[in-house]
Amino acid sequence: MPKVSIIVPVYKVENYLRKCLDSIVNQTLRDIEIICVNDGSPDNSPQILEEYAAKDSRITVIHKENGGSSSARNAAYPYIKGEYTLFVDSDDWIEPDLCKKTVAVADSENIDMTFFFRNSILLNSRLYPLEKKVIKCNGKKLDKTTLINFPAAWSKLWRTLFLLNNELKFPEGIIAEDIPVHWKALVCEPRTKFICEKLYHYRLNLNSITNDKTGKKRDIIIVYRLIKEMLLKRGLYYGEWKDLFLQKKLYDFVPCYYGIPKILQPIMLEDIRTDFGEDEYKFFKETNNLPQFITDFYVALNGSQTAKFKCKINSILLTIRKNLFLYKALIQEQLH
Repeated sequence: MPKVSIIVPVYKVENYLRKCLDSIVNQTLRDIEIICVNDGSPDNSPQILEEYAAKDSRITVIHKENGGSSSARNAAYPYIKGEYTLFVDSDDWIEPDLCKKTVAVADSENIDMTFFFRNSILLNSRLYPLEKKVIKCNGKKLDKTTLINFPAAWSKLWRTLFLLNNELKFPEGIIAEDIPVHWKALVCEPRTKFICEKLYHYRLNLNSITNDKTGKKRDIIIVYRLIKEMLLKRGLYYGEWKDLFLQKKLYDFVPCYYGIPKILQPIMLEDIRTDFGEDEYKFFKETNNLPQFITDFYVALNGSQTAKFKCKINSILLTIRKNLFLYKALIQEQLH
């Protein structure tokens, strides 16, 4: 049994795949298996996978029809043999000692989810406020409010038994699929630990679904419906998770709304109105923890002309900021 199973979903990443695979096969912890899932990629990615598999017996390649990242990750589950599982997106890469460092912590402290930080071309050495909070509080049991903000599947090493016994598979057909899996994992009360190092390199792929031109970010509404259904089923919604759920939901809807094409924004507004119930409106009225631009959005949702004007200004500013961000990302990506 290998120590770590590394799952790599692959789709249209021929320009980045070699760097990703090189970072995995050259891990200082050699006792790993690498499960690469070709998700019907139409470029040369399948050939690159077979080339690497021919050179390294630790690599298994699965070929399937295109079904999205969730489908590709789920397709790897029957092949997992490792004591631990790591997800790596095929346009990213990892530090040579990621597996060695995370396994050492997980083994010594019997950890189910061993978190680490990410790096990117745009972030460089800068730390997010949440990362600074983790560093300050590390060694203590981190609260759910902190943990909930690290949802990416690749942001932690998973104990395989914890992953499989709790049926932590990814919902298919939507984006932001990591979020409901992360919530489902946290309500299972896992043993967690942070390694306060940047061990994962995240590439801002400007052609990926993250740069949404089709309105897929509207899936965030489905994501939070799935989370609520899970909390209700487990009898947790009306307990300590409720306020955290509502706060994250109200926050996450807004950047997704501003991130879709303007022609689709009225449709998403109606979707939000339909989705919102008494809990959402009551929480919004009573909480003081939301940023002003989030508050303005929901006041505008109920018809306030002043708030609608503020939202238009926020939309313009966010569009300018996004375009500058993408331009900077494109330049730095080319330089890198």
